[in-house]
Amino acid sequence: MNKSVELSILTKSNLVLRDVDILKKFENIEVELTVNGFDRRIREEIEPRAPEHKKRTDALKALHDFGIKNYAFISPIIPIIVDTEEIIHETKEHADFYLFEFLNMRASGKEFRDWLAQNYPESFKILNDKDKYREYVRNEKRIILNSGIKVKGVETHCK
Repeated sequence: MNKSVELSILTKSNLVLRDVDILKKFENIEVELTVNGFDRRIREEIEPRAPEHKKRTDALKALHDFGIKNYAFISPIIPIIVDTEEIIHETKEHADFYLFEFLNMRASGKEFRDWLAQNYPESFKILNDKDKYREYVRNEKRIILNSGIKVKGVETHCK
């Protein structure tokens, strides 16, 4: 096995911890965990088989404690539903860096857009009003930039 190969793993699952002994053997490895803070009800609606938020943040901490480079992929960022500032606060001591992605409404699919409009009409309004969305993105970027974390990227999907 070539242990000097660069390896990057993206997952939503804390099950990546099962392979820590193997992961630690690689010289150039990073593990990215998608973290979004969805509460149980939302997760069951749109990510029914994904691990709960706490399991994901605990996995980031465990990877950090094992000395494995990791980063938090905060996605999808949805107004009112996802508290970016809280997620940063929860993870900043053990995430090496961050990547942020705002919800891409155009790629989200009709079923999801209908669900969002029905269950979170204020979020839907912000995402569909160009001026409100840009203001929301500006405010979120301000939070991100003022948090003192290492940021690998921010994808806004702005038109």
